[in-house]
Amino acid sequence: MSTKNTTIFVIVLLALATLVSLLFWNQLPDPMASHWGVNDQVNGTTSKFWGAFLMPIMSAAMFLLFLVIPSIDPLKANIAKFSGNLQRFIVLIMVFMVYIHGLTLAWNLGYTGFRMSAAMLPAMGLLFIFLGFNDR
Repeated sequence: MSTKNTTIFVIVLLALATLVSLLFWNQLPDPMASHWGVNDQVNGTTSKFWGAFLMPIMSAAMFLLFLVIPSIDPLKANIAKFSGNLQRFIVLIMVFMVYIHGLTLAWNLGYTGFRMSAAMLPAMGLLFIFLGFNDR
């Protein structure tokens, strides 16, 4: 995947995550659940604004950092060697962040019939698999 395709994908993904937050704004509680303990009980909250927009904002900041790092790295040739893997990693991280954002919104919209820790496992597993296969 090229940097251009990654950029387009991530912008669309983050725009959709932001749009979903805006669409459900009036239905979200204030404060919102934002952290769950090991027993899947809510043990942290945040304001409605941060609950609805923190993950898209953090994801956008991370993505900008991913775009800047290659241009400031003195060993640019090393990054060029694994550019394809870097692009896939960026996409996976962004999808993971938006997935967690979606789970958070769903919980706060009243869809609490799932275990947050179990719902996160498939996404974390994909990241670990990707990192494991590319570690060789």
